[in-house]
Amino acid sequence: MNRAFLPTALVSCIAGVTCALYGADVKTFDVPSAAMGMAVKVSVVTPATYGTDSKARFPVVYLLHGAGNDHTTYIQPFLLDGVDKWRFIAVVPDGKLDWWMDSPLLPKVRRETFVVNELVPWVDAEFRTLPQRQRRAVAGHSMGGQGAMRLGMRHADVFGVVGNVMGGVDICSTPARKDLVRLLGPYKGNEASWRSFSVLAEAERLPPGALRLFSIVGTEDFFLKPNRDLHALLSKRQIAHEYTEVRGETEGMSKHTRPFAFWALGRLFDQFAECFAEEIEVPLALGRLVKVGNEEVVCAGEEASVSPLAVARIPHGEPSWRLVFQRLVNGRYVVMVRELSTGKETEISPREGQACHPAWGPDGSVLYTYGNETRTGFAAKDDTTGWNLWLWKDGAHRQLTHGRQRAYAASFAPDGQTIYFSCDHVTDMIGKAGGQAADPNAISRAGIAAVLLDGHGAQRTVCVLPQSNSACSQPRISPDGKLLLRAELAKFREPWRLVVSPLDHPERRTYLTSCYEAAYAPAWSPDGKLIVYTGFRDGDAGWGVYVMPSEGVVTQRIADGRNPSFTPDGKSIVYDRAGKVYRREVTR
Repeated sequence: MNRAFLPTALVSCIAGVTCALYGADVKTFDVPSAAMGMAVKVSVVTPATYGTDSKARFPVVYLLHGAGNDHTTYIQPFLLDGVDKWRFIAVVPDGKLDWWMDSPLLPKVRRETFVVNELVPWVDAEFRTLPQRQRRAVAGHSMGGQGAMRLGMRHADVFGVVGNVMGGVDICSTPARKDLVRLLGPYKGNEASWRSFSVLAEAERLPPGALRLFSIVGTEDFFLKPNRDLHALLSKRQIAHEYTEVRGETEGMSKHTRPFAFWALGRLFDQFAECFAEEIEVPLALGRLVKVGNEEVVCAGEEASVSPLAVARIPHGEPSWRLVFQRLVNGRYVVMVRELSTGKETEISPREGQACHPAWGPDGSVLYTYGNETRTGFAAKDDTTGWNLWLWKDGAHRQLTHGRQRAYAASFAPDGQTIYFSCDHVTDMIGKAGGQAADPNAISRAGIAAVLLDGHGAQRTVCVLPQSNSACSQPRISPDGKLLLRAELAKFREPWRLVVSPLDHPERRTYLTSCYEAAYAPAWSPDGKLIVYTGFRDGDAGWGVYVMPSEGVVTQRIADGRNPSFTPDGKSIVYDRAGKVYRREVTR
């Protein structure tokens, strides 16, 4: 997209500005670089909410300064305002006059390696970031615009969003620059090397759809032509990008100046925020992740079906395991526990009604969904006849939710006190514990809710689906307590898909499976590195058990079956098929 517009105000930029009037916090660090054998000065700006919300995680914008600047250049009102307004972390490293490259002539100039391989991991380790590439941007002006574009294009696996303000995107257009000659040698005789470090060269190789690209340049800027050339090249290759030319009446607002750079970067922050808020989709490819052993039947008989989180160690340290599962008996679903070492089975659900979707608690209790009528919960007459969550422990049953609509597919969070579950209508479920009235302002849509085992059954909404014809099921919290995994149905007649989000920002969806395959019933491995789920892809003969890494990208079908779950040691997966429950060893 090509835009031209007229700015109406000049940003006020005050040298040496302090943060006294701003909520954002600025700190400077000496970040060690093994590649360069030195420590690099880095300014990190965090929003006010970083200090007030200890559970929140934030996108990150890496800002690469221009020639003659340093890590303090961008500590200005435009940045402090943007960080607070859009709630992101800004990281500004010192790049000297090294053009953000790894010099082929100077072994200690490794600015690209530092930013990509050292600084990004350091920031993710030291701060509460959202580490997905789609939540990570790189931007800059002049020399930094060239650096941002080149690093973004070369490392699309690290950065998902790139911003360029009046960047020197074709270094071959300035062959006499002494700083470039120092890094690359004289242009004459080294033309190929110079071209290889140009953004134009990277744009020739960039796959369409790899990045969100934004460029802003003034009509009186001496880098106008290289930016127009880049825009033309990207357009010719049909690579989506947004390109803006600015012509200004205010002095300097279309030239190569700092005030223009600060103003333009502020505009890019608005666009970055839109990108950070977008849903993420991760394409899946088939691959080999684990080695699988032979199947072993662990439970047979009448229609047996396991739920994720079905296998647990017996509490109090006994070495054997047991399996909780649902079984169809005389037209009624019941919840059973089977000691795997002895084969002994015990029915733990009430003698009437339907019980399904069982899952273990960390203390040996069992969560399950129960309705005391044989027909579905949609026909419930009152709070006592809907599908609600119950907890079984030591032979006693306790009702956790109260409502006419279904509460199902529950699981414990790692803290052992919070239970997450699916519900058809959040309005009916939230606020009804202990006889409280439902919140009249709550949204009556499908979603995820949580109940706290604090003796009062206090409930809260975690995630509400955006459409009335959506569905959401099987919430699973990662072992580290940071991620919410679930299956979602965006629209009827579309397949179920797996979605993962930060637990404190469930609206920031990353789709782990595509709209061309069906996927549901996910479960984490004990270490949180793998996800096992039920899936169906084109060419499959039937439902299968699939395994993927927690970040998606690749998946492996390991068996025919459904409703898989890892054993507590992570060495086996259990699943059901045709009324039997199987176990299969997996080796990474």
